[in-house]
Amino acid sequence: MLKRIENTLIKLLVAHFVALLVGQWLILYSPFGAYFSRVIMYEGVGDVPEAPVFETIDSPTSLWYDEED
Repeated sequence: MLKRIENTLIKLLVAHFVALLVGQWLILYSPFGAYFSRVIMYEGVGDVPEAPVFETIDSPTSLWYDEED
């Protein structure tokens, strides 16, 4: 019984490895890779200019809460 389970697990492991290799090949080397992989650049997103940095003034927390003295 245990030998049968081990053989089944080994077959599943080999099948998974082969499926992984086929999937990697499809993504990297086939012309259909663009359909299987995520889109990296959307229109207008790749060339975003660096925006100016705005600094804020740190305010003490007492301005945000009504404190009773």
